[in-house]
Amino acid sequence: MKNVFGLTQKDIFLSASDVGWDLGHMFTIYGPLVAGCTTVLYEGNLVKPDAGVLWRCISEHKVTNLLINASDVRRIKKSDYTATFMK
Repeated sequence: MKNVFGLTQKDIFLSASDVGWDLGHMFTIYGPLVAGCTTVLYEGNLVKPDAGVLWRCISEHKVTNLLINASDVRRIKKSDYTATFMK
């Protein structure tokens, strides 16, 4: 986590990756713990009730590093094409 993502103990890490996937548990649970940083876990749909769920979570918890998969990026973009919720 330190070498790939540059995480330090001061960072707050959010992974939108599913814990059940191959690397999800490594990047969501074990990696941040070994690096000593804080991990924010989010359970739920990233586009319901609206596409701003992820951005509000990042803002509320002052996330400094984000890991998200391409499928979730496409779902957010499809629901909020003009990125109005990102602001």
